[in-house]
Amino acid sequence: MKSKLVHAIVSLVVFGGLSAGLVALTWQPPASADTATGREDDHPDRPEAAHEHTDQESVASLAGEEAFEKNCEHDMAIVECDECRYEAGVAKISPEIAAGLVEAWSARTEQRPVRRLNLTGEVQFDLTRMVEIASPVAARMEQIHRNLGDKVAAGDVLAVVQSSELGETQAAFLEACAKLDLARQTFEREQQLYDRKVSSEADYLIARSELASGEASLAAVRKRLQLFGLTEDQIAGLVSVDSGVSFGQLVLVSPIAGVVVEQNVVRGQLVDARDMLYRIADLSRVWVWCDLYESELALLHDLLATGATVEAEVHAGAFPQTVFHGVIDMIGNQLDRATRTLKVRLAVDNPGGRLRPGMFIRATIRLDGERNVLRVPTTAVLSDVGQQFVFVKLRDDLWARRDVATGLSDAGMIEVREGLVEGDIVAARGAFMFKSEILKEKMGAGCAH
Repeated sequence: MKSKLVHAIVSLVVFGGLSAGLVALTWQPPASADTATGREDDHPDRPEAAHEHTDQESVASLAGEEAFEKNCEHDMAIVECDECRYEAGVAKISPEIAAGLVEAWSARTEQRPVRRLNLTGEVQFDLTRMVEIASPVAARMEQIHRNLGDKVAAGDVLAVVQSSELGETQAAFLEACAKLDLARQTFEREQQLYDRKVSSEADYLIARSELASGEASLAAVRKRLQLFGLTEDQIAGLVSVDSGVSFGQLVLVSPIAGVVVEQNVVRGQLVDARDMLYRIADLSRVWVWCDLYESELALLHDLLATGATVEAEVHAGAFPQTVFHGVIDMIGNQLDRATRTLKVRLAVDNPGGRLRPGMFIRATIRLDGERNVLRVPTTAVLSDVGQQFVFVKLRDDLWARRDVATGLSDAGMIEVREGLVEGDIVAARGAFMFKSEILKEKMGAGCAH
């Protein structure tokens, strides 16, 4: 038993010694942090790679030659470095390509109202510049001289109708003229006889009565002809052999210059006095009816109460770059219970007839003084992650992003409150192409570090 215990102790001592020797053979000092990360401390003078680009804002906010003084790691102006310029928000495009794709616009200062009222409305005809043409008698349409859409001048012939009633009235006029002529001759003869005491007073009075009756009959027929639309010259021409007047034919003419906006007749059609044949409108001025909310009435009412002329600028979607000018000439007297709005009428000049009845418009009414604001086309302003910006021309082939703060916009223009100065050249069209180039280079180009 004792010998077995001694043998076990000796075995444990031998096993412990062998384990300690094995550990000593395999142990090494712990590696330093630099060695673990792959760095070598035995080269302390080796410089680290530097990659510090000039930030975008510091370059894009510079103008002219100052933008070319910022250098990148490649020891050249960052705006000219094809690897680094995109990080400064600079796009490059050849002048030849830009000529067809990019529209440059010089930012400029304009006077805009401090306070203004924005309304929406609809273009309608100015009823004071519109006429309806109808035949004054039942007739048949003989000739058509003007059709829908034609421009006419005052006095232009629209159509010719043939009327039996007019022919009968013309015949009655000639008969009345003949009777009056006979009555006048008879009266003159009876007057001479009566003055010589040859004829009786009764014959003289009868002749005078016949003359007065003839004059009254002729005046009545003349009035009927005037109601048919015949002028004094046309009526006088009825008794002339060489007048060339056709019996029963009535010429319909336009009393104003304008455009035929409605036509309801064709050749050969039977018409009467109740039929509207033509509608002529002068579109050089139109009415624009706008809706004014009840809450906005006080602003406009106080201005009109002073007797001032209230001017308005009218903008139509069909002509975004054109401003039409008008004045308020009437405010409605009754509030619409459903919409809680009043009707406001603007008399708007319409050169070239570009505003057409039925168009929807936006009207801006100036309520007080004006202020100077810098404006550019709305198409020049882009946005990225909530930040608005434009592209400013640095050189013929270089355009730099410039962050801006904008204000009110109308008629295709937007106010720039911060970021631009007067005279800066911005890309009004084609700016999205610059944005796409910068994003593309950020995703796949540029220098890799």
